[in-house]
Amino acid sequence: MFDKPNPYNSISDIFVDYLFHDFSDPDIREQILIDCYEFLVKKIKNNDDYKLFNVDMKFDKEGDVFTLKGNNLISSLWLIGVYPKNPSELKDSVTYSENKISYIYNPKNKNLTIINQ
Repeated sequence: MFDKPNPYNSISDIFVDYLFHDFSDPDIREQILIDCYEFLVKKIKNNDDYKLFNVDMKFDKEGDVFTLKGNNLISSLWLIGVYPKNPSELKDSVTYSENKISYIYNPKNKNLTIINQ
């Protein structure tokens, strides 16, 4: 009868929601990605652009530090709450500019640099 309300305003909200779960559990990681895809389908509303979302989730040896990195520019932008209008146009790009801010993705180390112009 009623749609379940979406409690997420950004992808980072999804990861915060799962903070107290065991991220090393493959089922938990899969559910996180499913939630991310569902969020993106509603947020970007462009065909299959949500399929561009690709991230690495890693823990240090002690399991104390969780690292999340986008495997491409668009994933990195989505992780920080930036949602370009035409994500598929950025598929092979390493730079994006919006509102006098430049985002530069380094595919070697998967870091995203943000420059306020």
